[in-house]
Amino acid sequence: MKKEHTLIILSILAFLYCLARAVGLSMTHDESATVLEFASRPFWKVVTNDPGRANNHLLNTLLIQFFTIFGNNKFLIRLPNLLAGGLFLYFSYRLVRAIATGWWEQLLAFSLLVFNPYLLEFFSLARGYGLGLGFMMGSLYFLHRFRESRQLGPLAWSMGLAVLACYSNLTMLTYFVALIVVANLLMLLPVKDINRRRWLSANLTILFFSVVLFALIFAPLSALIREGELYYGGTRGVLPNTFTTLIQNYLGAENYFGDNTQDLLLAPVYILLLLAVSRNLLEGARRRQFDTAVCFTSLLVLMAFGNFLQRELLGTRYLIHRTGLMYFPLMALVIFFLLKTSADWLKLALLLAVTLHFLNRANVKTVQEWWFERFTEDAFEYVAAQQPRDSTIRFGSFWLFTPTLNYYKQSRGYLNIIGPNLDFEVPNTKYFDYYYLSTGDTVKLHPDYILEKSFGDYCIMKLPPDKKDVQ
Repeated sequence: MKKEHTLIILSILAFLYCLARAVGLSMTHDESATVLEFASRPFWKVVTNDPGRANNHLLNTLLIQFFTIFGNNKFLIRLPNLLAGGLFLYFSYRLVRAIATGWWEQLLAFSLLVFNPYLLEFFSLARGYGLGLGFMMGSLYFLHRFRESRQLGPLAWSMGLAVLACYSNLTMLTYFVALIVVANLLMLLPVKDINRRRWLSANLTILFFSVVLFALIFAPLSALIREGELYYGGTRGVLPNTFTTLIQNYLGAENYFGDNTQDLLLAPVYILLLLAVSRNLLEGARRRQFDTAVCFTSLLVLMAFGNFLQRELLGTRYLIHRTGLMYFPLMALVIFFLLKTSADWLKLALLLAVTLHFLNRANVKTVQEWWFERFTEDAFEYVAAQQPRDSTIRFGSFWLFTPTLNYYKQSRGYLNIIGPNLDFEVPNTKYFDYYYLSTGDTVKLHPDYILEKSFGDYCIMKLPPDKKDVQ
C-alpha cells in the first residue's frame, strides 16, 4: 500500500468517526441554545449579533439557518461542522504530504494533527469552533504554498480562509493578525531578496481581506463588548491557562500514571514544546531561512504574544479550553518539525503513544465539554413516550438540561409538554409530573417524588398521581 493511500484511509476513518458522533450524540446545551435563541432570529439580527451574545458564532448560526430549511433534526444542525471536519482532514492530508517525506514522518505528522479526540469533538457539534479549525487548516496549507511560491494566489486563499475562520469564531482574530505579520516576514526575509513590487501587491491583498473582515465583524464584536460578553477565559497567562488547558483536554480523564497523570505529563509537554519553538527558530536563524518550520513556529509565538498584549492593553482574558483550540494544530506542527529529523524508532514510539491514547478515548457516547448531556435525549424520549400527545405532561429539569430538552420538544413537535423552565435551583414543589436532574440533587425535590428511571448519574423523578395537589 502506498503511503498516500494510508493517509487517505485514516482520513476517511476519522471522518466516519465524526459522522457517527454527529448522528449518535445527544444535542448539547450550547448547541441547543444556538438553535433556539440565535438561529431563530432574522438574518440581520444574526449578522449584527443583536443583542450581543458570545454563544452566537456568526457563520455557524447562519449555516444552521440554511440547513434547517430541510429539517430541524440534529444531523442537519451539525452538518456544517461535520463538513468542516472533512475540510480539516483534507488540508491536513495535503499539508502532511507537503512537509513530511518518509513513511514514519507522514504518519507522525498526520497523527499529531488529527488523533486528538478533544479536537475532533467539535466537528460533530453545532459550534463555530469546528468551522474555524477547518478554515484555519486550509489557511495554513496555503500559507505554506505562499512561502514556497511567493505567488499572490496562495496568499489570497490563505487570507480568505482566515476571514472565514474569524467569522466562524471571533477568537480566530488572534490568528488573523499573526498571519498578516508572518506573511510580511516571508516577503521581507532575507532582506537582500526583498521584492518591493511583490510586497506592495501582497499587502494590498492583505488590506482587501482585512477590510472585508472589519466590515463583517465590527457590529457583532461591538455588541459583545457593549454587553460585557468577553468574560470567558483565564487571567494567569498563555502557558498556565491556554496551553495547560489544551494539554489537559487532550489527555482527558485517562489515569495512565494514577490520579496525577495530567500534572505529571504537563512538565514534559511544556519542555518538548519550548524545545521545539527554540530549535525551530534558532535553526532557521542559523540557516538564514524563513522556512515552513520557522513560519508555523512564528505564528504560534505571535499568537501567544498577541493574547498577552490583549490582556495587558484591553483587559481581555486568555483563551482556555475550546476557545484556545486554534493553538493546537500549530502546537502539533511545531513539535513535528522538532522530531522531523529524529530516528524512526522515536517517531514510531510517539506515533504508537498518540494512536493508543486516541483509541482509548474515542467514543460515540459522550462529549468532554458537555459531559452532562450524555443521556438528555434518552430522558426526553422516555418522558415523551409515557402519555399520549393529547395528554399534558409537566416536565421540569435542572437548568443545564433545559435548552436541550426544549430543543427536542420543539423539533419533534411535542406541544403537549409544558416546560421545562430554566431552574437554577431545584424546586421543592409538586408542580411537575416528571423532573430530570443529577442523582445527587434528588434530595432537593419534594419528598413525594419517586425514582422513575436512572440514566447513569442522572435520573427522572416522578410525582405519583395520588400525590398531586388538587387543582
